[in-house]
Amino acid sequence: MRENIEKEKELLEQLEDARANDGGDADPKGKGKGKATKSPQEIQQEIDDLKALEVNGWILIDFPRNLNQSKLLEHEFTGFELNTDSQKPNEVANFETWTKFTDPTTTTSVGYEGDISAQHSLFDGIFMLDAPKEECFRRAQHRQIDPTTGTVYHQQDSPAPEGDAKLHERLTNFYGQFASEDDMIQKLDLNHIHFTDNEMTLKKFYEAFGSFDYGSRKGILSFSSVTSEQGKSKEDIFTSLSQKLTEIIAFKQIAQDRRYQEVKDKIKQEEEEKLAAEASAADFDAAHASQPIEEAADKVQVEEDKQSVDIIHKDKRITEHMASKTSLQSKVSNHLSHSKVSSGGIASKKQKKRIEFTRDFKIKTFEEMETAYIREGILAINDIKRQRGTVIDHLNQSQ
Repeated sequence: MRENIEKEKELLEQLEDARANDGGDADPKGKGKGKATKSPQEIQQEIDDLKALEVNGWILIDFPRNLNQSKLLEHEFTGFELNTDSQKPNEVANFETWTKFTDPTTTTSVGYEGDISAQHSLFDGIFMLDAPKEECFRRAQHRQIDPTTGTVYHQQDSPAPEGDAKLHERLTNFYGQFASEDDMIQKLDLNHIHFTDNEMTLKKFYEAFGSFDYGSRKGILSFSSVTSEQGKSKEDIFTSLSQKLTEIIAFKQIAQDRRYQEVKDKIKQEEEEKLAAEASAADFDAAHASQPIEEAADKVQVEEDKQSVDIIHKDKRITEHMASKTSLQSKVSNHLSHSKVSSGGIASKKQKKRIEFTRDFKIKTFEEMETAYIREGILAINDIKRQRGTVIDHLNQSQ
């Protein structure tokens, strides 16, 4: 249906062009908007065909023939079942028992507002062609057949052409599948009795079926009876049936038009929502057009500030490291000078004191070096953490 709606838009454009060019000179080469190679009436007919109900289906002839067959068909395909054939609910049975003793205050269900409820049938239309017994006999009798061509003629309804003597010589009486006229009449009589016995029950059963459109508040009955009597031609009978079929198609076209319009409105709503979303996106882009430049400037300033802080911390660590190194070198130099001065002594007491002093100095020196290395390690770890935080911030901003 969406494809038909898109096609309808194209045809409406062609129709507008055709009406604009109507009465003017047609484009012989069909260039430009020269879609007006068809008349406005032809284009309008194509548009109507797109909206029209697709008419197809099937016809079941000579069946069902009795009430049981009709019930079986409806039950299998639509689930319909007569109330007399189904088990009564307890509330219905109790109501019927109660009404035997007193008059009910109401005979309708609580909340019933009088809405029409139609019972749909398997068939869109049920046609009963009612032909009197005498008319059936008249049509079966007075028939002749041409053995050469197999053409059947009726002396009253479709006589053989006059002037063809050879054809009239070949004609023989025709009784259908029966050997004689008596056998044919007897069979027709039995068929008519069987039809009469089931006619009223079938008619009453199918008269209960129909369709109702709640949107337009229109309805249609499924059952129709067409009388085929003497003097009524096949064209007259076909006209009656065609009129009923036209009514059925027109009724179903109501629902088709409503569905078509619903899809059309939905497509229009989707297009409006799409245009609104595009307009909103354009407004958003326009409102935030300068924001990327400002954000970029802010990012540059932040990076510069971070680099400045990193340089300050780095210079501070270098200064502390150099101070620690200078202090250590000074202590070592003083110790060496002291050792040289003390080395001139020969006494064993002075020699022992110099050795002990050197050992204590080494222990103290290593402790100071250990402390300096630990401090350097902590500073390096803090530096790594700051760099890691900077990298994570950049990654988050890029996402």
